[in-house]
Amino acid sequence: MKVDVYWNVHLGCYSIRHKGVVIGHAHKLLIEKPRYVVNQAGRARVLATKRKEVHAFVRGDLRWWKGRATERGAAIGAAPAWKAEAVKLDRKAYSYGKPVSYNPYKAGTFLYRPQYEPPIAEPAHSGPMILMRIGINRGHKGKPLMVEFEPELSEYA
Repeated sequence: MKVDVYWNVHLGCYSIRHKGVVIGHAHKLLIEKPRYVVNQAGRARVLATKRKEVHAFVRGDLRWWKGRATERGAAIGAAPAWKAEAVKLDRKAYSYGKPVSYNPYKAGTFLYRPQYEPPIAEPAHSGPMILMRIGINRGHKGKPLMVEFEPELSEYA
C-alpha cells in the first residue's frame, strides 16, 4: 500500500496517510522504496511563521507497522502487523543503516546524519528501505528516528 508517513508532533508518533486520509498511527514502521518529500511552499511558511505544519514526509510502500489503525483505516482493512522478518530488518537497520533526519531550519531536504568526522551531511532523496520508529535510547528517547538501509532479498519476501 502506497502511503505518506510524517511525524505527528501532537500525538508523539508517526501518522500514516493513504490517498490523503490518515489510516493509522504508529511507533514503528518499515517502508520500502522510500522517497523523501519536502513541500517547499510549506517549508517557506514554517520559516516565515516559525509554526510547525506538515510539509515533509516519507512516501513509499508500507511493509510492516506497529501501532493502531484509525476508524477510516480499519474500514479499508489497514491493520498493524509486525512479523519475525520485521524484527530481523529492525536489527539490521540499527547495525548497518544510515540515519536520516529533517529540520526545516537547517536544510530544504532530508539529510543523512553524519556518524563520523568530519560531520558533513548529504541530501537524502530516496532509498531501498527505511525504518521509522520512536527513539528509545538516551538522547533520542521519545523523538522520531529514521534509518535507511539495504535489506538482503532473502530477509523478506
